Amino acid sequence: ITNDVGQPEDDSVQGIRDEDQDPLYEGETGTGEVVDGAALNNAPELPAETVAPNITLQSVQADMNVNLESPFAADGSLRQGGGQGQQQNQQDQQQPQGQSQGGQQQGNAQSSFDWQQIGEQAYSNCTSCHQANGQGVPGAFPPLAGHLPDVYNTDGGREYILNVLLYGLQGEIQIGGQSYNGVMTAWSQLSNEEIAAVINHELTSWDNEGNVQNFQPIQPDEVEALRGQGLSASDVYDIRQGLNLP
Repeated sequence: ITNDVGQPEDDSVQGIRDEDQDPLYEGETGTGEVVDGAALNNAPELPAETVAPNITLQSVQADMNVNLESPFAADGSLRQGGGQGQQQNQQDQQQPQGQSQGGQQQGNAQSSFDWQQIGEQAYSNCTSCHQANGQGVPGAFPPLAGHLPDVYNTDGGREYILNVLLYGLQGEIQIGGQSYNGVMTAWSQLSNEEIAAVINHELTSWDNEGNVQNFQPIQPDEVEALRGQGLSASDVYDIRQGLNLP
């Protein structure tokens, strides 16, 4: 048998034709072995371990520990609660291990409060009276250096200092044997961050930090909590009179 160009056809083509005609065709493999078609049909089945495992959506979900349920119902509407498991899984992966989302936000808020820099800048509002060195002006403006730690260390002193910044102070006070009878202007127009920061700055400047007991930086939320009390400068003076100052 020859092909269209007169060349003899190879054995493989001949074998295919014979095999098509006879399903029990007995042909020769590339290794020279004779293969019986009937033997191939009766070949033993593969061992069970070679069969691919039955993979289902449930098994994939279990292995991946995620919810792959579609958030949409069959009619195209949003399934109630659909996709919540997958969204929660994504949130868990984004959050540090052992830290809740609320805890993470609170930590970020605290770390973003750079009171050292804010306080130093905000104190520029105070220098005309209390001076850059915190010594004030004898008989006119009381000192912060050496005196503010005594107020802070007194029971109720931390809150009193915040009230002075928010509502002012009016009345005669005695500091180091010197009398002061001026008016401290309220600075409630400053932000919570600025008020907290400037007090922290004053408590840790001019060697004050060495006299402050158990110093914990004042936080902006403490300032916010004392706003809206409607106190007057005289009311704050009455609070001072109730403190056990040295």
